[in-house]
Order: sequence, then C-alpha cells, then structure tokens
Amino acid sequence: TRHIVDEGVLAALGPTGFLINVTFGTADTSALITALQTGAIAGAGIDVYDDAPNVPQEFLEMENVVLTSHIGSATRETRGRMAEQTIAALCQHFGLSMP
Repeated sequence: TRHIVDEGVLAALGPTGFLINVTFGTADTSALITALQTGAIAGAGIDVYDDAPNVPQEFLEMENVVLTSHIGSATRETRGRMAEQTIAALCQHFGLSMP
C-alpha cells in the first residue's frame, strides 16, 4: 500500500476534497505537497509522516494543512486496547497467564 494515495487518487478528490492521512507510507508526500500547493485538493489532515518525526517544511508553511503529530490513536479506548495487546503479547512471550 506504499504511496497508494498518489497523483491519481488526489486528482480524484478534486479541488473541494480533503485527505485525512493516518497511516505511514500510504500517501505519496511529494504528490500531496504538489496537490496542496496547486489547489488540486482543498486541504489535508496529516497525523503521520514518511520521515517521522521530521515534518516536511512545505506542510508547516501551508494554511490548508492540519498536522496532528501522530495522535490519531489518542483515545482512551484505543490506548487501553493497545495496552491490553501489549500485556497479552508479553504474557504469551514469557509463557504467563493474563492477569
């Protein structure tokens, strides 16, 4: 799925479309920057970056971009589930029963 969101997908969103990107590597960063700069799409919400934690300077200079710095999973429910999965994996690895 690397760069599956490419120029063609962005063009299909059109000038009133917004991209919400929460998955590493899915969006072609160069194509996204170009689409945002040229008005091919209206804007983007970006939670992850190909070269994390480095954010492309172009994103920082755009008013049609919201950067959330990898907090898309920051809900109590999601983080609780993540903790449960970590504990389960550790228990399985060490041959322990779940608490």
